[in-house]
Amino acid sequence: MTRGEVQYDRTATVFITIRGRSGADDIGLDAIIDTGFDGFLSLPPDTVSLLKLDYFDREETSVFGGLTVEFDTFLGAVEFAGEGRGIVICATDNPPLIGMSLLYGLQLTVETVDGGEVTLARLPNAPLDIGD
Repeated sequence: MTRGEVQYDRTATVFITIRGRSGADDIGLDAIIDTGFDGFLSLPPDTVSLLKLDYFDREETSVFGGLTVEFDTFLGAVEFAGEGRGIVICATDNPPLIGMSLLYGLQLTVETVDGGEVTLARLPNAPLDIGD
């Protein structure tokens, strides 16, 4: 089980470790859970550079309000909810965001008060991600 906390600004955060290409470049940080984001993880471009991740593709998506945005994606690996897995990371000018693809197969519980507990637990017999 993974635990996090609801912050004063009403964001639900949990700790995640992102693996750098060399293994010596690993970064651990608190990331915001964003159920409106269907990807795995987004990180600021400077964090992606520190990790020395391999470029994957350029993506285009529509966001709230009908705006279209483009961003670069990178291949990465994370240690999250007690499991290591390979994912696609989006480089965006946002704080670190955990999306629904990374949460897939987990139960998310949030105590929606300042300092409230955020928990992630593996669902029995659930696939690790959409592709499993």
